[in-house]
Amino acid sequence: MASKILNVRMDEQLYSDFKDFCAEVRIPASTLMASFAAQTVRDRRVPFTIGETPRSSRATATMQKALATLHANAMERAGETSEAQIIEDVDDAVEAVRAAKR
Repeated sequence: MASKILNVRMDEQLYSDFKDFCAEVRIPASTLMASFAAQTVRDRRVPFTIGETPRSSRATATMQKALATLHANAMERAGETSEAQIIEDVDDAVEAVRAAKR
């Protein structure tokens, strides 16, 4: 079967760590990458879990906290909250989430 070459760009440190790992387990990097491609195609899915980054986890947690605060404020001020106050509370929540993403 004919072969093709796939160039993969990665951070220098990741490259170095990957090459070290491959040497430790005595499997050429090209063999591991070909195995990854074969399993991905065979299973029609990525063969590992792709999770949230700590940054996006922090933003998600901040958003959940902001929504809980909005809800608590609405319940506390039931019937007394003006449209302007609700908009201000939402703006504060949005800004908190944006700050968490930075």
